[in-house]
Amino acid sequence: MNWISTSKKDEFLKWFLNNHQLKNKEARRLIEYIQKNHHILKNLSFTDYVHSKDRTIVVSSINSDESGFLFYTNGQKTEDVSRELLVH
Repeated sequence: MNWISTSKKDEFLKWFLNNHQLKNKEARRLIEYIQKNHHILKNLSFTDYVHSKDRTIVVSSINSDESGFLFYTNGQKTEDVSRELLVH
């Protein structure tokens, strides 16, 4: 895995928010929260594959057939953004 700087991650998230309309408005707020907290951004990784056994967040645009937001942790799945924010 290659190391990616927090500034590059932040740039990608800005690009993503500016170029994609998200299915879930709360997911946008979560991404904005992550952008403002560099200790979270530092530990963030991007992938093309969902690993449901890891702590994973999936955010989809309106162009996707996927759910607007999914959070996987400890083998469990939720679509509730606010629950993810409260737990972590």
